[in-house]
Amino acid sequence: RREEMEDELLDMLVDMQKCSNFGVCDQAVYDPQGGHVPRGFSGATGSLDEVYLVMVFAEPGFPLPEEKFSGNPERDLEVLLDPKYLRSRTNPFHANIRTFLDGVFPQFCGDFDRQLNHVWLTQSRLCSISEELGTIKRSARLMCSRKHLVEQVKLFPNAIVLLAGGKAREAAGEVEKISQNVAECGAFAPPGCNQKNVRKSHQQATIKCREYIVRMIAERSKP
Repeated sequence: RREEMEDELLDMLVDMQKCSNFGVCDQAVYDPQGGHVPRGFSGATGSLDEVYLVMVFAEPGFPLPEEKFSGNPERDLEVLLDPKYLRSRTNPFHANIRTFLDGVFPQFCGDFDRQLNHVWLTQSRLCSISEELGTIKRSARLMCSRKHLVEQVKLFPNAIVLLAGGKAREAAGEVEKISQNVAECGAFAPPGCNQKNVRKSHQQATIKCREYIVRMIAERSKP
């Protein structure tokens, strides 16, 4: 849905593929043929000011065998923006996100394309790490968040930002510098998502985000 995105966001995503942190940031590797490029983002298919929710996750998982890219940032962006795994609910992570979006946007329940107009999904760290269930130094995550996540959030002035999981919450301090509307919940990916308290946090976040969006839409509709 690149053709429906605003240029300011598209330019940022193209520049992201040429990140100056490569060679400096821990475990950040640019290997398009191996599937290693900055990725894990989707949505914002309408206008930037109509995005009411930014969902921030940890980092993209290890590339799937079919994930290979050309090394041409503009061409690769066409593939990177395709939410095919979310659309097909490929695994519990994607299925949990879809369920959450149905709860946050009940007026568009089941209409994923309409939901994508109003949500931006991204990562606190845009490159995979060597072990999917492993971690990296907080300083390395924040290096990416300061350079990319913060700049993304700035593009969506009407959005509440949801930091999902402990890794994403490491970026809370940076996000809170630029947004007064920040919420947190547990991870959407296994194994954490299977815990009772995490499922409860998703329910609570659903309510908080839905109520925020209702208020924001009402505020913007005032003459």
